[in-house]
Order: sequence, then structure tokens, then C-alpha cells
Amino acid sequence: MQAKIKVIYITGYGRSGSTLLNMLLDIHPQAIGVGEILHLSDYYLRNEPCSCGKEVNNCTVWGSLKKSGAHPEKITIPSFSKYWSLYFVKNIFKYLFKLPLSPELEHNAYENKLLFEALLKIFPGKKVIIDSSKNISRLLLLQKSNFFDVKVIHLVRDGKAVLFSRRRPIRAKIERNRRKLMLGNNRTSFNLVSRWVMLNLFISIISSTFNSYKRVRYEDICDELEKSLNNIFHFAGLKQIHEIQSKISQLNSHLVGGNQMRFNEIREVKYDSEYLEELNLSDRIVFNIIGGPLNKFYGYHLNSKLQLERSIDFHRHF
Repeated sequence: MQAKIKVIYITGYGRSGSTLLNMLLDIHPQAIGVGEILHLSDYYLRNEPCSCGKEVNNCTVWGSLKKSGAHPEKITIPSFSKYWSLYFVKNIFKYLFKLPLSPELEHNAYENKLLFEALLKIFPGKKVIIDSSKNISRLLLLQKSNFFDVKVIHLVRDGKAVLFSRRRPIRAKIERNRRKLMLGNNRTSFNLVSRWVMLNLFISIISSTFNSYKRVRYEDICDELEKSLNNIFHFAGLKQIHEIQSKISQLNSHLVGGNQMRFNEIREVKYDSEYLEELNLSDRIVFNIIGGPLNKFYGYHLNSKLQLERSIDFHRHF
């Protein structure tokens, strides 16, 4: 029986640090960080840049992958996007009740297998793919398939920080145009916090069905970088590494999709506490009412002053 492909799958809500974590895990000599590979076909179509700085079609990894004959069968770059609603709506019960996948989804899982095998051939010695697509439907598809050994990293961040990050560009636009958000806008505080709660709660609820699951806090990565990364490496069956900070500056990643920070050199990993003072009162109230209980469950203070004191102590330590 052919060995399963090992995958570290990073899931969670957007703006929680998945791109940074993918880049950090990519320093391991046996791991390949690929970023948000969910939309790879779209990146090829638009010829978007890889984190190495080159367009994907000209990148030494993604360009050669597209033209490669590394696998005897022609590699079809899967159109993963359409499987969000298809899988989530039609096949969620199949996953939860351990029923077989549909032929279409089985084929999609097989395409993922070919894609990952081709990547591993480009990088001899690599054993683990790091996928930060975050998408729940894709996670369930990989988890359900017999082709992959999936280690799930549920990345969480203080929900107030996520809300602040999501709202900041919107508020700047409002100020420029001197207009207010409409109640029905899908980026109101209410909608953003509701989605943050529902997604993280759903992941936590179904985590018992995963073969391997670990919840990781973004702030803990900033606080104790080497310890946090080595805990994840151990969880994924990889050997621990030392002097991580020095290896970060030498990183040459090939991530597609994700935060724009992937184009920048990581000089240091530090905790951003701006939101604790800058998040406005109305957003803070909305968050504490809707997201406060879950945030507290994850170990965050409802009182921003207490959280701020914690961040000050952390900066002194760092």
C-alpha cells in the first residue's frame, strides 16, 4: 500500500497569521510551504506573483511544475474554488457520517495527490506539504481522502485583533469618502464577528473527527517562537530544530496567495498590540457581546486593559 502524503493544514479565520505561520514552518528542511494553494489555477490564469518575487508561470517551482513531466500522467491544475459550496453543502453529512465521497470529489482528491507528488519530486528530501488555504471544505476533502495524512493546525488570534485588522481599511475608506457603513454591509462589526465565531466554533466542534488536531494561538508563536514551532514540528512527526531566528532571515519561500507580507523578509516576529488601544468603543462592545465567550475560551481577556498589560509584559520579555 502506497504511503500517504503528509500535509500540515493550517485552518482558521482570515487575518489570524496563517501566512506568517506557513513561512515560519517552511524553515524546516523536510517541509515545503505552498501557501493558499486552494486557488492555484486562478494564480496561473492571472500569472500572480509567488513569494519569491517572480510570476508563478516564471517561478522556478510553480513554472517548472506546470511544465513538468514529473508524473507519468499529465498534471491537471485543479480548479479547487468550485468545491467550496459543492463539498460543504452536498457532502458535509458524508464526512460526518463517514459515507463515501462522490466520484467528482474523489477525482479532485486524486488531482491534489498528483499535484503534491509533483511538488515533492521537485524538492528531494522534503516529506511534508504545508497548506495554509484555511478553507474548511478543502480540509474536509483532504481529511476524507485516503491519499493524505493530514495534521490540522487550528490557528486562532485574539478576535479583537482580527476585527481591527478587517475593519481598518474599511474605516479609512469611509473617512475619505465621508460616508457611513450601511447596516447590511457584509463587513459591519456584527457580520465580521459573527463569521469569526461561527467558523472557529465549527472547527472546534468537528475537531474530534480529525485524525490529528492542534489549536495554536498566534500570540504564543510571537511570545515563544522556537518552542511554538518545535511543538508543531513534533506534532507533525518532524525533528525539532534550533536557532530558528537565524534561519528565518535565510528563508526563500515559494508561497502563493495570502498576506502581502509574504513578499518581505522576516526580520523578527513580534506581537502587534495596536488594536488594544485603537479599536473603537462600538466595535469593542459588539465583539464582547458576540465573540467574548469564545475569545475567553481561547484564553484572551475581555478587558482590553488586562490584555494590554499582558502585551507590555511580553514586550519586556521579548
